[in-house]
Amino acid sequence: MCQLLPEIARYIDTSNQLLKHRKFEMLNQTKTPIIETLKNLTKKSHAPFYAPGHKQGKGIPQPLTELLGKKVFPADLPELPELDNLFAPDSVIQEAQELAAETFGALHTKFLVNGSTTGIIAGILATCGNGEKIILPRNIHQSVISGLILSGAMPIFIHPEYDSHWDIPLSITPKSIAKTLAKHPDTKAVMIVYPTYHGVCGDIRAIAQEVHKYNIPLLVDEAHGAHFAFHPELPTPALVGGADLTVQSTHKTLGAMTQASMLHIGSDHIDLYRLEQALQILQSSSPSYLLLASLDAARQQMALFGEELMSQTLELAKNARNRINQLSNYSVFELEERGKKKEEKNLTCLSGNSDLLENDLLENEFKEEIGESEVIFSTPNSQLPIYNSSSLDNEVKEGMGELGEIFSKFELEGRGKKKEEKNLTCLSGDSDLLENEVKERIRESGEIFSTPNTQFPTPNSPIENEVKERIRESGEIFSTPNTQFPTPNSPIENYFNPGFIALDQTRLTIKVSNMGLSGYEADEILHQELAVTCELPSFQNLTFIISLGNTKTDINQLVTGLVSLSDRGEVNLPTNHRTKFNFQVTDCSIPVSPRDAFFADQDCLPIEKSVGYISAELLCPYPPGIPVLIPGEIITEKHLQILEQVRTLGGIITGCSDPNLRTIKISKF
Repeated sequence: MCQLLPEIARYIDTSNQLLKHRKFEMLNQTKTPIIETLKNLTKKSHAPFYAPGHKQGKGIPQPLTELLGKKVFPADLPELPELDNLFAPDSVIQEAQELAAETFGALHTKFLVNGSTTGIIAGILATCGNGEKIILPRNIHQSVISGLILSGAMPIFIHPEYDSHWDIPLSITPKSIAKTLAKHPDTKAVMIVYPTYHGVCGDIRAIAQEVHKYNIPLLVDEAHGAHFAFHPELPTPALVGGADLTVQSTHKTLGAMTQASMLHIGSDHIDLYRLEQALQILQSSSPSYLLLASLDAARQQMALFGEELMSQTLELAKNARNRINQLSNYSVFELEERGKKKEEKNLTCLSGNSDLLENDLLENEFKEEIGESEVIFSTPNSQLPIYNSSSLDNEVKEGMGELGEIFSKFELEGRGKKKEEKNLTCLSGDSDLLENEVKERIRESGEIFSTPNTQFPTPNSPIENEVKERIRESGEIFSTPNTQFPTPNSPIENYFNPGFIALDQTRLTIKVSNMGLSGYEADEILHQELAVTCELPSFQNLTFIISLGNTKTDINQLVTGLVSLSDRGEVNLPTNHRTKFNFQVTDCSIPVSPRDAFFADQDCLPIEKSVGYISAELLCPYPPGIPVLIPGEIITEKHLQILEQVRTLGGIITGCSDPNLRTIKISKF
């Protein structure tokens, strides 16, 4: 019950704010004020001496008329008195935005005609000034970097959790947010990606609670989650989870036209006047009423039929998942792989002297304490079950076996009490004490336990106080919910990863690398030869968006295309296509703000000689638009390796001053 109190308080607070800002009566969601006004104006006969120059379609070039027909152009109108003003709305736009706010559960909603990029940048400008700090995951969209350059804000980057098997970044965690805020209490805002491009959702409720302890806003890039509010089987919408400002690409997963998005405000943590100023700077002074009308229509569609449409969409997604799971050579990305006992694979025992704990990746002082202490960690239970124990159920044994035999296969008898027992430390493969490179080595390591004895100290064993405190600060050295290993007679506890607590089931990610194909190569074959086009090709995977516009025929065509691709057999590719490569950048530090790096004097260097210099360029594989290198970062060998691998596998890199990537611009300081 105590755990529910903060959430209940948040709900009551949000409800009170809604009552302050809203009328008590429900709005008429059948209305489409912008569309209705456009209809009336297109029927009005008059002499138009205003822009646009095509005068309601009379001057449209013939090829465009042949492509789109004539009917659309009479509605391509400017800010006529009847059509309101996007930057000072008081009639039809204001009414349409109020209808949208009610539909999506916001205090206020702003229509965006320059895409979600506009909303992301405006959110940063409204909350952060020059030199002020904003906490961000490193897998942010390139639009965020534009916001940093324009605002002058200084990013404090956090590594998201990372699934190395799938090469997919997950979410940042509440713990990582809490630690970073403790180090940077003067932070002005926190921004997260929710959901990620692959549909991964972190623990937004817990993150919001941590952020609000500092009385600062939580900004959410919810570009791929506009549909979440319309079905209980979809993840929690960002506003319900506690977001103060969220930006949704209404065109990505709902029925609006490309470039049409919405910005929703969820609390009074956002300065509305400052936000409106930012939007006026960023948006066109001649907004397209066709885009505004599409937002009006998409809102009405979801308000009236949202749950029905999402039910149909989820059924299509389930059908696709079930059928693809039956195919050989393919794997489908699922939450279950991270939510059940299989995830015990991330529990790893290391000694304080283990080579996996490199000095530059774990504080020397802490490592030395690990090595010196008599016992490092106390659990409520004094020993681990052995793999062959008769006390373990067959199902548990099978699960353990599938995970590479997490529990020791050796008997306890005869192991002896060696001095090496003193060095036992338990860390999870996802522990914040470990950098990504070490995590990867842990997962690949054959030796799960690094000492010949599997017995752990009892709760009353003496532990140096300082080391005890360090263990507590590290935050759940064991990543199981009760911080202990199971006893021989207990079931394996479910694993909970706060970087991945929900998955958008309408987002379908399929691993194709088992066939020896990169995602880029598979995408080219599917698109060019098999009439199936994905949303996002990556190194190992293809990601598909299943939305309200898809049909059973589309799903059939997808499955047929994958079968045809698989029937070709394993493609004879060079060895480097199958080599596992970690595309996570290990260093999140940034010595110079993106703004300073962008506006500094610049020089051009051969890319192989650029290591150690500060980048002036934003180099970004697109899609998904997650930067590899941003202005202000120090160029490393790792960056160059990633960029070369992207090019080798057929990816597109945007932002290069040299399209051949032989040279790169650096900032001179």
